[in-house]
Amino acid sequence: MTEGVRRYDIPVPRLWETLRPTSAPWAVSTGIRAIVSSAIIALAGVAFGNSASIGVAYFAATMSTLFAVGGFHRARLTAMLGQAVGAVIGIVVGSVTPNTLPIAVVVAAAVAMVGGMVAAIDPAFSAFSLLLVVGTAYGQFGGSPLSVTDQCLWYLIGSAIVAAIVAAESITVVPRRERQDISALLASNAAVLDALGGPGCTQARRDLADTAAVCRATLYSYRLTLRRGTYAVDAIEAAAQAARRVTLVVISLYAKGAPAPPGASAIVRSAAADVAEGRVIAVRGFDTHPDPGLSPIVAALTAPARHPSLDDTESATPPTVPQFISSTIKTAMHRTSLGSGLRLAMCVAVATAGASALHGEHHAFWLVLTVGVVVRPELQSVFVRVINRIAGSIIGAVVAAAILLTGPDDWVLALCAAISMGLSALAAPKIYGLFVIGITSSTLLSASIGEVNRLAPELRLLDTLLGCTVAVVIGYVLWPGKLFATHTPLENAKRSTVTYLRAAADPKTQPLALGALRRRAYDDSHGLRRNLQSAVLEPNRLSPTVRTELPIALALEDVADDISDLAFTVAKTGIAPAAAEIDEIAGAIMALGPHSATHPGSALLHIGNADGPLVRMRATLVGMSGLVGPA
Repeated sequence: MTEGVRRYDIPVPRLWETLRPTSAPWAVSTGIRAIVSSAIIALAGVAFGNSASIGVAYFAATMSTLFAVGGFHRARLTAMLGQAVGAVIGIVVGSVTPNTLPIAVVVAAAVAMVGGMVAAIDPAFSAFSLLLVVGTAYGQFGGSPLSVTDQCLWYLIGSAIVAAIVAAESITVVPRRERQDISALLASNAAVLDALGGPGCTQARRDLADTAAVCRATLYSYRLTLRRGTYAVDAIEAAAQAARRVTLVVISLYAKGAPAPPGASAIVRSAAADVAEGRVIAVRGFDTHPDPGLSPIVAALTAPARHPSLDDTESATPPTVPQFISSTIKTAMHRTSLGSGLRLAMCVAVATAGASALHGEHHAFWLVLTVGVVVRPELQSVFVRVINRIAGSIIGAVVAAAILLTGPDDWVLALCAAISMGLSALAAPKIYGLFVIGITSSTLLSASIGEVNRLAPELRLLDTLLGCTVAVVIGYVLWPGKLFATHTPLENAKRSTVTYLRAAADPKTQPLALGALRRRAYDDSHGLRRNLQSAVLEPNRLSPTVRTELPIALALEDVADDISDLAFTVAKTGIAPAAAEIDEIAGAIMALGPHSATHPGSALLHIGNADGPLVRMRATLVGMSGLVGPA
């Protein structure tokens, strides 16, 4: 940290940045697989079905592609299973709903209420929730000539084909992807070691947090699946534990502001190369030229691996089935989840009524689909999604209209839909707007297979604009979010940080328990910071506290690092800090809020002579709120 100063800068939002490509690479292989899955669906339609069957299967493949791109293998497979189950349930519910407007609106709202509550549980349930809502609308307004049983069957066929392609990809690339992400985590640690004491130190630490989150999600995302290492820890788990131990050492050095020991980054980078190439981590040169300053890093890299249930660097073993069910029900019934469900229900009710009034009995599910995609509780940056969805939908609808106006037969439509699906998969990690273009044109073209009226794109375009308007106005501008948010993400991050502080200050805290609390504190603080950064481009009316909460989120991350350093000190000495001092700092953390930030644009926290973690925490909190007296 240059000259003892921690700096928290908030970028000035620019509208054009909502359409800016990310630094992620194009998903070439995923795009090819999406085209292959479309070709397989076409062949299945030739062999077993008709154009209407192909249309349903293509629609299923398009919806599956929403969750087949990006993310991690377990996440994608779980999401595709969830969307298929949700769609089938929705199609059945929508198909048996009487064709009267009041009943249709009530049923759609009730389904959306359940879907919103389920989606608020965890991102793993998002796919089920979205397709439950969309499937109901499809059953109510899709106008398919197929029976309900055939619709569900062909939807499952389309979903299964895409899932099989993704599973085949996972089998071939998963070990390599996991090694790459563990290697990237070690490389990020090396970057922090290089930057210690320099102007890029803080940003390197933020990048390390994001890399660690990606690595953890790759290995352990969507804990509905069993973890590896039932009886023994394999090589990948061992490398992951080593990388996490190194991370704890590095963040302690970062918290101290101390320079890195000479050669530390080279050792960590060498370990990163070993992991990337599938080799066992080997520390080279330390035995011949030992440096006491390197001992913690060397010990972190060479310590024997432990069974996952004993690994205090992760400490997040999956719950038992009864625990999982109990926790899921409790979360779904929380006030925040009820609020998410009610918000989605209101938006879907308005969308269903509008779709029925505008389009009648058939072909009106697109408006509800738009609302469901935009109003997703697990996604934060509403404004960015709306801008990209509107722009992408307009272009995608124009492309589809141009193709349909040429009067193509069903097989040309299938080919164009397949190419569009491949485009969406290709662009998913790079440009969300281009992903929407591909998804929109693919859905419109596939939905037109076997239909008499193929001039639907102009109606889809109108539905997109109306759906985005409903989502923004009713779901966000007019929605009294405070009525249902008893604990905001900022409050949760402060509470978990304080809990971690008290546990770290107690020498009697067991390592596994401390590891679990540390994981929760870092998850909450890092997640809060990432969500706020993603929402910083939104108008103040949609996110009025983002620019004042973000400096606090950045400060909480640094406080968590100081607490980790405190935990090392307490564990080494066995001496607990004074309870009054811990209470004072805990109170100052809980008192932080947007009203107390020193400056919403750039808060400078002058550390001064920071000779201990408690002093650094005090200095950080003084800079943010002025609530703690001088040391």
